[in-house]
Amino acid sequence: MSTAPPPLTYRDLFRLPSSATMAILLTLMLVVGLSEGVGVLLLIPMMPLIGSGIGDGTIFGFGEWLSALQTSHAALLLLAGFVAVITARAIAQYWHSLFALRVEIAIVDGLRQRAVESLLGAEWRTISALRQSDNSALLITTIDRLSYGVSQALSALAIAVNIAILLFAALLLSPWLAGSAILIGGLILLAYRGFRRRAQRLGTQLNATFRDIYGQLDESLAGLRLIKSFGRETHTAQRVNLSFQSMRAAQTDYVKASGLARLALQILGALLLASFVWVAVFRFGQSALVMVPLVALFGRCLMLLSGLHDAWQDCRHAAPALAELNELVALCGAHQEETNRSTSAVTFDKHIALERVSVSYRDNQPAVAQASMTIRKGECVMISGASGGGKSTLADVLAGLLLPDSGALVIDGKALPASDRAAWRRAVAYVQQDPVLFHASIADNLRWVVPEASDAQLNAALASAHAGFVFDLPLGIETPVGDNGHQLSGGERQRVALARALLRDPQLLLLDEATSAVDSATEDAIYSALANLKGRLTMVIIGHRSGLSKLAEHQYSMEAGRLNKTQG
Repeated sequence: MSTAPPPLTYRDLFRLPSSATMAILLTLMLVVGLSEGVGVLLLIPMMPLIGSGIGDGTIFGFGEWLSALQTSHAALLLLAGFVAVITARAIAQYWHSLFALRVEIAIVDGLRQRAVESLLGAEWRTISALRQSDNSALLITTIDRLSYGVSQALSALAIAVNIAILLFAALLLSPWLAGSAILIGGLILLAYRGFRRRAQRLGTQLNATFRDIYGQLDESLAGLRLIKSFGRETHTAQRVNLSFQSMRAAQTDYVKASGLARLALQILGALLLASFVWVAVFRFGQSALVMVPLVALFGRCLMLLSGLHDAWQDCRHAAPALAELNELVALCGAHQEETNRSTSAVTFDKHIALERVSVSYRDNQPAVAQASMTIRKGECVMISGASGGGKSTLADVLAGLLLPDSGALVIDGKALPASDRAAWRRAVAYVQQDPVLFHASIADNLRWVVPEASDAQLNAALASAHAGFVFDLPLGIETPVGDNGHQLSGGERQRVALARALLRDPQLLLLDEATSAVDSATEDAIYSALANLKGRLTMVIIGHRSGLSKLAEHQYSMEAGRLNKTQG
């Protein structure tokens, strides 16, 4: 069992982009914030120009220099500086948006890669126990929500830089007034922590709703034939609609909570700002020349404070998405499959064997109990038995998918190490009862296992699988098979799946109930294909059909996890 990686925090996310990209982004944030503060401060020397002359009230130390200029020239100089600063700010904002997007993409793509690699690298037992619609919801919608949270975290950081620079400008004008404003703003953010906690709870609720929606849609789309045949269209539509209504209710609750918090903050801020101005001017006699730019700075800070709270709240709303991702990565990380770095397949020359193999899934009830068998190279073995007897579990052990709880898979007299199972799977081809075909052409489905295969190799594999019907199709091997192969019949899908397995030129061919859902003509075609392969491939056939049992030199039965030899 592997060790799960430590959970990610928001801080960890910003280590995913390159350090150079993050440095540029932070620099642009600083430039944007500085330009806004400087732009406001440049307006301060304009006030004496509008009134009685130049010099009074400037804070830059160049009042005497300005007073030597004509009023119109000084005003023109200050306004030109103001325009230059705003232009620089606009350019910086443009590049800031591009680098922020680059950071967001790096983070989200890194998270998706982390989740997918954890999932694909986990033990088959762990993967098969997961609800795959939950994984779809996580990889698509949940991480998209986290993408929005990252975007809001970047916005919060940019806003915080802006506020800090504006407050620094305010400190230059009046330290005690600016200090009082900083204290009040901090108290407001502290008072609103309850809203942010509620946002996180609503985020958790929304995650659960999305999982339910994906589960409902996955089941409904997979069962369309069943739904229509039983006339359950209305019932299914109502169930799906209820899930969507729950999602909309969760989203509406969050918008309401966020809107109320914003409304209260803005009203409270306006009241505090008005009270602040009145006290400063009429109680402490603060100069109007200082108060006007201060009001402009504090008014802008108030709007930014509202934006900071919104962004912070949105981050908390998205935080459960990160928690859900961490849960999946931790689960899969704790059950990562051991692998070595070898790229060559594990092969055998004499025989493969199961030695006292046991597998339990739950409550210590064995799906396979102390199973032993030996299969010589080139032999065909048949395993039959009732459903639930453990046949497919045994096939998973033979294929190297499942690590037994006890016992071993033995190759040429040596127990296969857990780290070599992936290499062993390269020598095995698996054809299951319900073949999986991708929404692509027949050629693309075949080349999925051998990307470099030539057309001649594809044709040979199809011929070996007695899938000659492909050559009679209008587009031949370029014929699209549709979603999950539904443009083909069940028997046609099974023969294409067999051709795909044979294209790999496996040492061991496993057929798990491969003919249980096909007609007699298709079974005869598969029988003929396997009969031609007999002696060239080692085959294990799992099923009930007596026709295929004629191919087997040895026959076994399984009942309640017990493997018993019945013939050969």
